[in-house]
Amino acid sequence: SSGRVRGIRWILNYDGALQPGEEAIASRATWPRVNADYLRDEQAASKLERMLALLAKHDLSFDLQCNPAQLKSAAAIFARHPQVRLVLDHLGHPRYLGGDSEDEAKIFEWKEGMRALAELPQVHVKLSMLGYAVPGWHMDTRKAELAKSLVRWVISTFGANRCMF
Repeated sequence: SSGRVRGIRWILNYDGALQPGEEAIASRATWPRVNADYLRDEQAASKLERMLALLAKHDLSFDLQCNPAQLKSAAAIFARHPQVRLVLDHLGHPRYLGGDSEDEAKIFEWKEGMRALAELPQVHVKLSMLGYAVPGWHMDTRKAELAKSLVRWVISTFGANRCMF
């Protein structure tokens, strides 16, 4: 590979096909041009795994953006590709936290997937996109504490040497 190219990023957020009238992200966390679940669907995942083999061959990293429900599947796939450095974008993408009754279940699912990825030494995490994870965190003390707790949990789970901004 070129000395200028260090890796690739692929947004794989998928929560089912969008229906007429649904908007990506606002309605569901399916990214606009993602038409399959490359982490949980066996046929689609095989395409991802072929690409990961090429990344390993060329010593390139992979930046992953996916939904919390996809994290455990991502861990299983990347466990089979230990030579591919993985950068998990945006804290593992927890979504719209900040005070509703669904927060506890959302955080539990996210933590399960994050723990599975933390077991893999080639995985690093970007501590970014707090405004998506906890909208309004910078204007609400309670939300700010929640955002801090997520960042601190990631650092304690992965170790500071595997986290970046």
